[in-house]
Amino acid sequence: MLNRNRTLVAGLCLAALTLAAQDTAFAEGHIEVRLSTPAVRDALHPAIVVVRIENIGDEPVSIMKWDTPFVESGGRLPRSMFEVTDEAGSEVPYRGTWVNLGRLTMGSFKTIYPGEVLDKNVDLALEYRFQANATYKIKYVLPLDREPDPDVVSAAERAPFIQPVQASASSGIVSIAFADFVGSAQKSMADDELMCDAQQKDTIARARLAMSYRLTAAESFMRARYVGTLEDGEVHYIFKPHQRYARWFGTHDDSEPEIYSDGWGLNNNARVFETIAATVKRALSAEQNFKCGCPGFGPDTPAHVETESKYTTYFCEKFFKLPQFDAFGSQIGTLAHEYTHFDALYPGTADYGYGRQLAEKFAREDRAKAVRNADNFEFFITDTTPYED
Repeated sequence: MLNRNRTLVAGLCLAALTLAAQDTAFAEGHIEVRLSTPAVRDALHPAIVVVRIENIGDEPVSIMKWDTPFVESGGRLPRSMFEVTDEAGSEVPYRGTWVNLGRLTMGSFKTIYPGEVLDKNVDLALEYRFQANATYKIKYVLPLDREPDPDVVSAAERAPFIQPVQASASSGIVSIAFADFVGSAQKSMADDELMCDAQQKDTIARARLAMSYRLTAAESFMRARYVGTLEDGEVHYIFKPHQRYARWFGTHDDSEPEIYSDGWGLNNNARVFETIAATVKRALSAEQNFKCGCPGFGPDTPAHVETESKYTTYFCEKFFKLPQFDAFGSQIGTLAHEYTHFDALYPGTADYGYGRQLAEKFAREDRAKAVRNADNFEFFITDTTPYED
C-alpha cells in the first residue's frame, strides 16, 4: 500500500510538473503567421494575398520590420520575403526592390504585444515575375532570429528588445492563378520628383569613384586566388586560400567545377567570383540612373535599387549623412551593396541577413547564403583588415 501511495504521489508530481512546463511554454510571446487570398477574387489583381501576423502568446516579442510587408518602403516590398514556385516547383524570380538597411538599429524592430494582429493585402504581381495562364504556390516565412547590431547598439539601447524563442514562423501555402493578364511592375516614384541637386550629384560621383577603386581591387584579389598550372599540356586553375575570402564566403569547395570549366556558372565558388566581376562592370557602366529622394520610406533607409533596371539607384537622405568610407557602413559600402543586387550580366544577390556578425556566421555555417548575400559582398569589398598572406 505504501509503495502504491508513493507511485500515486510521484505520478501527481509528474503531472503537475508537466502542466507547469506547458504553462511556461505559453507564458511567452509566440508569433503565428497566416497567408490567405481574398474572399472575393479581383480579376484585375489576381496576385493579391492577405498576410496576417499575430502574437498568440502571453508576452511581447520584437520582430524586424523589414521582414514584413508592413514597413515603410514606398508601397512596395522592401525585399523578397515570399517563397513563390510555379507548377513545376521552380522558384519564381523576384523582380522588385532591394532596400539597403545598413546596420540594424533598434528602429529596425517592432514590438508585437500579446493579442496584437497585423494584417495587410499585398499585390505580388508587382514583385515577382509571373507568367500568364499559370498557377503559382505562395508561402510566407517570417525570420524571428534577427537582432540589433551589437556594433552600433549598446546594451542600454537594446534593453527594450525582446528576443523571440522561435527561429521563424511560417504560413501555410496558398495558390494564385493568372489567366491572360499579369499586372506589370510600376515605378514607385515619379522621375520628375527625384532629381539630384548639384551637391548630391557631387557626393554620389565622389563615392562612386572611390568605390570603383575598391571594386577593381576586389576583382584583382579574386583573380589572384586562381593560380594556373600546366598539367599534361592543359592549364588547370588551383584555388589559393585566403583568410579574407574565408571570412566572408566560407571555405572554397574544391569538389565543385573548376573555374572556366563547362560546369562553372552558378555553384557557390562561381557565385563569389562572378558576382564580383559583374558588380565591377555594372558600377563602371555608362548606363547609370541616379534618383535622390525616397518618399514613403523611413529615415533608416540609405538607398534602394530596382533590380531589373540598368542601373536605377535611389539615394535616400540617410545616404548623404554616412561617412564616405567605413568598413561596415558607408557611402562606398552602400553603393557596392546595391550594385550586387542588379540582375544584369549575372544573377543578383539577395538580402538573407544584415550586419557583420550575421555575415560572418553565414560564412562559417551556411555558405550557400554567404555567397548570395549582399552584406557579405559589401563587407568583403570594404574589408581593410591586414591579413597575413
